[in-house]
Amino acid sequence: MRIFKKFLVLLTFVLLIGSMTACSSINKVTKNFREAGYNYYQYNFKGGSLLFNDVDAIVEELNITIIETTVTTEEFNDITTTSTVPNVTTVTINQIANVIGFSVYAFTNSRDIVVIVIEFDSEARMNEVLDQSLTLQALVEGLDREDYINGNCLLIADAEVYEQVVEIFQGRFVPEENPTTEEPTTEAPTTVLETTAN
Repeated sequence: MRIFKKFLVLLTFVLLIGSMTACSSINKVTKNFREAGYNYYQYNFKGGSLLFNDVDAIVEELNITIIETTVTTEEFNDITTTSTVPNVTTVTINQIANVIGFSVYAFTNSRDIVVIVIEFDSEARMNEVLDQSLTLQALVEGLDREDYINGNCLLIADAEVYEQVVEIFQGRFVPEENPTTEEPTTEAPTTVLETTAN
């Protein structure tokens, strides 16, 4: 019985440590944005998107290049021919994220607000990228670190909506319970009572 208790305590300790080190804040951040009425999209790192220009610049500053080419060599008698064939291998978003150490998401309220959230593999990787990338440093310059970082996630937003989305990003946003589109009025309500004659 004593050995069983020790084993149980050891197992609990290992599970606790494992859960603490493997946690990512993206699930919590996604939940916060969804509750505020936002949708999200994951960036595929193919470039050419105006929305993700800053992310592409960060990847470029890290000197990471992902090349998709396949070279085929064929032998015909005494002649060897080398040719480049169209890409036959596919690099998935998860493979790219493993190489660069982060994934990127766009959250939008489908009206006029779009923000970028970068989910790093770890807080150490986030600090490393912050140190290496001048683009990322410029994007967060003058901002409070406690606002734009949530665990291993980093928020990038325009100045006009920054305060609003920080509340959502950090989980401090309280959605309206009964939102209305009517303008408030200062007129007293009028009630008409109908009487019926007997």
